[in-house]
Order: sequence, then structure tokens, then C-alpha cells
Amino acid sequence: MVDDYTIKVNLKYWSNQVLPFIGRKSWAVFSPTAYQQMGKDKMDTSPVGTGPWMLKSYTPNQEMVLAKNPSYWMKDAKGGQLPYMDGVDIQIFQDPTTMLVALKAGQVDGADHISAPAAQQLQSDSKFSLEIFGGPVQILEMNTTDPNSIWSNVKMRQALEYAIDKEGIAKSVGLGFSPAVYTIIHSVSDVVDPGTTPRKYDPAKAKQLMSEAGHPAASIALSFNTTEVDPNLATAIQANLAAVGITVKLNAMPSASFAPISVKPPTGSDLIMNGERGGSPDVLQGAVEMLGKGTIYFPAFSPPQQFYTLMDQAQQTDTIAASNPDVAQMEKIAYDDASVIPVAMTDFVSASGPKLKNMRWNFANTPTPWFVEAWLAK
Repeated sequence: MVDDYTIKVNLKYWSNQVLPFIGRKSWAVFSPTAYQQMGKDKMDTSPVGTGPWMLKSYTPNQEMVLAKNPSYWMKDAKGGQLPYMDGVDIQIFQDPTTMLVALKAGQVDGADHISAPAAQQLQSDSKFSLEIFGGPVQILEMNTTDPNSIWSNVKMRQALEYAIDKEGIAKSVGLGFSPAVYTIIHSVSDVVDPGTTPRKYDPAKAKQLMSEAGHPAASIALSFNTTEVDPNLATAIQANLAAVGITVKLNAMPSASFAPISVKPPTGSDLIMNGERGGSPDVLQGAVEMLGKGTIYFPAFSPPQQFYTLMDQAQQTDTIAASNPDVAQMEKIAYDDASVIPVAMTDFVSASGPKLKNMRWNFANTPTPWFVEAWLAK
């Protein structure tokens, strides 16, 4: 620490990702005095900080009540004190239908993480305004390095993508709120054209490639996290694969059970569906975190070594924008190799009711509600 308001960070090498990673919420500074007085467990439910809100009360899985911090440092453009509201009462709903009913009845003024069916209903109601933020991309992961796995053959991996009707799933399951994805690096097409040709739904092509690979039929299991993934998405994939001769046993798991298997390559020819975080404008950050060497995410991802060479090279550029040509090449290498198969993006959908004004549900390029400048109309 240089002084009370300055810290010094010594780096082993330059990376244009240093500031983006430091700026993330995981680097938040907390009160050492409060930590010493309360201890870690108490701090988890009684946080002390310098933000716009103070925790008034918290009931696990039910409610969190915030009160305005009168000493908050931030002002609005006219010099007015923020936040505008005196407090925020956050209701926790376990059932999306109950949350929708409460929102439409005016019992709550806004809601986030709205289900696709609820979002579809609210979209047609002029009283509500929706805010959509691109969430994790659901990706199928397989073991490509085990010679006993059918996915060790690139033709089988390509066949897997051709067999999935992503556009149909986006309409029938996502209801327009889970767009189909044909890129490995999250949101890469937002910043650069990788020049790849999407492997769009073609069951005949899938069968042809499976036959050429020597596996015209197969039986596998697909594990997924029921907390993160709509079971209807898994069921749709199961039906698509059955149509080309791949019998899929669905293994739906809660987060606690899914977490241990998500950090290991799938066994045999089984598949795992996992969520990839990331987004523009810094798509390289998501790639490094999710797909970099040594990451705990997507441990079965095994592209050619050139992918990682380019990743290291991309981080050495002076600016993040200057890394885009390297990122484009990374995407092309990964997509051609098909060692993971993207399916659909799970959008985060939030809604503001007729009284809630100037609400930002997605702040600092994350799905984080920003109540500070919001206000309620009479």
C-alpha cells in the first residue's frame, strides 16, 4: 500500500486484462474493522461498506431490506444527493409464476431473472418495460482426448452440432429470449468477424458424418444443472439427437450435485451442458476466464495449441480493441475443432412496472440491478 488511498500491484508480465479483472466485484474492498469485530460468517449476512445502501434486515430465501446511506459519496448530474429512494425492499421468489403474479398485481415494482414465458407475457403489456442482457451461453462439453470416446473423432463433434435445431429450440423453448449461438467465445461476433461458417441444423449431414466416423448410432448421458438450465432445453436436445440415432439419457442435477462433475472432463462418451460467461466489448476477458489454460471451467475443452498461443499474444496488445484480430483467429480455430458445441444464450430478462422509473437492471456490463438513480412515480 502506497498510502491510505493507493495500492501498488507488481506484475510478472503485462496483460491488457489486469484492470478489467481488478475492476470486477470479486476485488471489492470491505471494512477490516467490521471483519475483525464480526468475523467472516457474520460479515456474509451483515456487510459493511461505502455503497449507496445499508442492510436493514435479511431473511434468508425471503426478503432483504435496504436503507439509504445518507453519507453516500455520489451525486447526480445536477449535484443532487444519491440515491433518490429512501430504501429498497427486495422480495425473494422461489416460483417464477408467483413473481409474475406479484409484478402484474403491483405488489412489487420490478423484477429480474424473469422466465421466458413470463417475459413473453410482459412483452405484450405496455405498462411494463423489459431490459434484456445476454447471459451465459449453454455449451455441450465432451471428452475429446479419450480414444474410447466417440467424440475423439472431429466428425462426430461436427455431427453433434448439425443434429441440434438451435433455431427451433430458440423459438419453442426460449420463446425469443434464448437466441441460437454458433460461436465458442462468448459474444465474439459483437466485436469481430471470425469468418467461420455456422454448422446449422442439418440432420442428414449429421447422419452422414456419424457414418463416416464409424458411429451411426450411440447411447450417451447428458448431465445438466437444473438451477441454471431450463429442463425443456435438455429435452429438446434429447429429441434432436434421437432423430439421428443418438439415444440420450438425461441426468438432471441440482447445483450442489452438478458442481463436482462440472470441473472434470465427462467420462466416456457422455456430455455435460454448462454455462459460459462473457460478453462484449471485452470478449477476451471471458475467453481467458472460461477457456484459458488452468481454468476450472470447461476442463474438457482441448483446442489446438495455437489457440492458447494466440490467447497469450492477444493479452500483450496495448489495448483490448487491438487484440480483436487474435481473438478472431482463436474463435476460428476453436470452432473448426469443435471440441465444445454452443447451443443457446440464456438471456437475463428484467422488467420495470409503471411506477418504477430510470431503473437500470444491468450495470457495468453485468446483470446487476442499479437502484441508485431509480425513483418511483406516484
